[in-house]
Amino acid sequence: MMRPSDGRLLEARLDDLFRRLRELEERFGDKDKHEAEAPTTERRQAKPYMTAREAAEYLSVSRSLMSRWRCDLPGGPPFRKIGRRVVYATADLEKFLEERHSRTPLRR
Repeated sequence: MMRPSDGRLLEARLDDLFRRLRELEERFGDKDKHEAEAPTTERRQAKPYMTAREAAEYLSVSRSLMSRWRCDLPGGPPFRKIGRRVVYATADLEKFLEERHSRTPLRR
């Protein structure tokens, strides 16, 4: 059984891992590429990473669809695993939405 102090320790550890991940992305990532892909829409949130539940809400899809995209269906948004936890970068979700923007009317 998890004690309340365990939750605080886990949260602190995840914060540290996210900080280190951002530092590595800044250090080894292609800075020009990241600047060009930076979304400018008002949907962009200040939070750099989201849980699977938050990402499902953000995309307006079910959590089960997010899970199927990770496991069975191709074409879902990119994700990262930190331990057992699945997280999505907000920038990746923005790019995922932009790639699926339809410019033609749907056929009936």
